[in-house]
Amino acid sequence: MKTTSSWALEINESRVIVSKTESEDIPLGAQVIIEVFGQKWNLFGQGIIHGQLAETLVIKVSGPFTLHPATENARASMVHMSATVITEGSKAICNLMDVSLDGCAFEGPLEFERDQVVSITLHTHAGDIAGKLTVRNCRPKDFTGAVYRTGGTLEIVDRIAAARWAKVLSENISA
Repeated sequence: MKTTSSWALEINESRVIVSKTESEDIPLGAQVIIEVFGQKWNLFGQGIIHGQLAETLVIKVSGPFTLHPATENARASMVHMSATVITEGSKAICNLMDVSLDGCAFEGPLEFERDQVVSITLHTHAGDIAGKLTVRNCRPKDFTGAVYRTGGTLEIVDRIAAARWAKVLSENISA
């Protein structure tokens, strides 16, 4: 059994298309269990790997979907954007990974403690968004310990940043 995590790009009654991560090596015809986490609902179902394109996997639905109430906020991928994190004299440019209604996640060289508060500026297409991030989790991305994935809740510091944050959320996370 293999577990992988991807972003759902398209969902309909007959197929699911997901982004392919670097580590995926799933053969055509492989049976899979599909779990999609949304803002209001989580979707569960079964499928078969039907096709692979350069950056996507096509999964043919092989059974009915079931819906369950969401247990956490949906997140939207932001992998082509960055964030600047400043804490106790350290400053790092990090890769912004995703955003949710109340927070974000990023990957970078700094390790943080749970509940630590750091200054962060998200560099988005809507403009820079300054805020305070309360760390909820921080773990090494791999065995080297050179890159950490950090996620937390975000408090926006001014009204212009709040307007930009609202724009990013409205464009990336559906109600």
